[in-house]
Amino acid sequence: MLKGVGVIPQEIYSNSNLTKVAWYYYKENVTQSDIANYMGLSRNQVVRMLERARAEGFVEFQIHGVESNSMKLKEELVRIYDLQDAVIVPSPMNKENQRVTLAKAAAQYLQSRIEDNDLIGVGWGETISLTIDDLSIQEEKCFGCDTYRGVNHYYQYQ
Repeated sequence: MLKGVGVIPQEIYSNSNLTKVAWYYYKENVTQSDIANYMGLSRNQVVRMLERARAEGFVEFQIHGVESNSMKLKEELVRIYDLQDAVIVPSPMNKENQRVTLAKAAAQYLQSRIEDNDLIGVGWGETISLTIDDLSIQEEKCFGCDTYRGVNHYYQYQ
């Protein structure tokens, strides 16, 4: 293929790249131009990748998709630490946003598992606080979140 004719090579459309572009854009609110600069793409390519990510089901209200290396790491973490589950999160473009990125991922994970009348016990700290702030719970859910510092948050929608 000739360069510059508006055709994106197939490897750019890998699950890993589609997931990264969608994460940066929808979860970290990074502009399309900044994503393009960071990933060595044109802004137009980023737009097409976001469209494809939506069309292929990577983006709904949550972002799905994990590259194979992440899956191997996840399985290894679960095995080594005897966990029920693990989540691998892309590194943020700006390392100063690491807590915010982890909090968004934790909130997304919790949202998918919270059931009516659940009580969630958590530690304390900035990341935990950001996680609670990022929860966007469905209206029919009623649950409580109790931090070990004694601060209680109860969410009930009627």
